[in-house]
Amino acid sequence: MSDYNNLLHHLSSPSPLSIEILPSSHPPHLLSSPPSLGIPRKLLLHCFLHARSIFHNHRYLEELQEESEEVLQATKILTLWEPGWGSAWAVRKKHLLGLRARAGEGVEGSDDTTGCGGGVLGTGMQMRTKKGQIQEAVEAELAWVETLVTSPLDGKQAKSSWVWTHRMWILQTFPMAVCNGLPGEGSNGYTADEGIDAWIKKELQIVMIAGERHPRNYYAWNYARGVIQISMRTLSGDGWEECMRTIHQWCLTHPRDISGWAFLVFLIDQRDLFAGTDESLNADQMVEDVFVKTIVFVRKFGWRGESVEWFLGAAKHLGFEIEKSDRLEQDSSAAPDVSLNGKIDD
Repeated sequence: MSDYNNLLHHLSSPSPLSIEILPSSHPPHLLSSPPSLGIPRKLLLHCFLHARSIFHNHRYLEELQEESEEVLQATKILTLWEPGWGSAWAVRKKHLLGLRARAGEGVEGSDDTTGCGGGVLGTGMQMRTKKGQIQEAVEAELAWVETLVTSPLDGKQAKSSWVWTHRMWILQTFPMAVCNGLPGEGSNGYTADEGIDAWIKKELQIVMIAGERHPRNYYAWNYARGVIQISMRTLSGDGWEECMRTIHQWCLTHPRDISGWAFLVFLIDQRDLFAGTDESLNADQMVEDVFVKTIVFVRKFGWRGESVEWFLGAAKHLGFEIEKSDRLEQDSSAAPDVSLNGKIDD
């Protein structure tokens, strides 16, 4: 099936794609201008049916060999059409776990450090090769998930609990592979801590795009909480401050999205952890700035909405008496510089 193989060829990119489903009236061929890919709906449907037949022909998935590339590739089209296909995600998990299991084979009993030639050195080279395969596979899997949640699709991919759970599973199951893909000490001028901060910023950018694809995206923002929680010990005070500014900026341009405001409250609630590790960080002052700028902006544009009101109401529960702040007496120049492109998000 030439259309099927052609689509798989385009989906095999190791980098994230921007996929758009074209109307069925469009001529039945792909439009590709990397990283953008346009797929006519009718063509995708035909490919999905073919992928489903391949998938169901393997009736005993528990006996599926990890190297079954045909089934693995079929799951890409299955998850693109139906991101809640749990069995497809299970196959993709099994593939990654199989790579890790094979990378660990033959390690026991190879601690003879006096060996040379094909002994320990040969095993070491083999292990590095296999671990390199795991690294590539994990990065490719993260790229595929990013494609699903950031592409301009119909929104169900961006708000699929299966997709976000799978991405978190990768972070928790292959932390070393994820960390090895970070910019490390001396890489592009990064320090190790800055590499972690940059990775968190990238993950939050993915979440914010997904939040635009599907507003009030609880699963995306819950994933963001997980990212902060698993990196709590390594995120710097400067990194936390940058996260605060970035998320606040996003919330101001999406004032009706309570999921974004709720995540901002979550970040604020972590302030004591970062203030204790960075003496130069005035966390309370940073949080007060966020609340004050929000109030000034609300007054400036006359916003009315439960989401913003809930966020401002959270200030008192977090120990901030913003209404008594002297900063509210300042003029409107205290409002943050946010580009609304002529309108406020509905």
